[in-house]
Amino acid sequence: GWTHTRNYAKGFLRNQAGTATAVVSGLIPDRQYSWKVYQYASSFAGTNPLSVNGVAVGSTISSTSTDATVIGASTADRNGEITFSFTRHTHHVHLSGLDVEVARTQA
Repeated sequence: GWTHTRNYAKGFLRNQAGTATAVVSGLIPDRQYSWKVYQYASSFAGTNPLSVNGVAVGSTISSTSTDATVIGASTADRNGEITFSFTRHTHHVHLSGLDVEVARTQA
């Protein structure tokens, strides 16, 4: 899991080998959701892999930017959850915030 919260991460961080997760619950099962991940780092920025519901979505790069580090969409599982898994490859992996909303359908 996460090892600390720090102001320089504007949230959670992991500074040990392994993976930390964030689970968004209370969603509608089998419904598609759009999401954004935010990973601020005024110190210990780095590039680390991310998977969502067990599917690799590539690596994210934390920095002093407040923009989303990755944007995507996933389907909530049968329990109404989406699981974000952050694997530490650099000195730290950060999680500053998540934005999750029901995906808009295209006409």
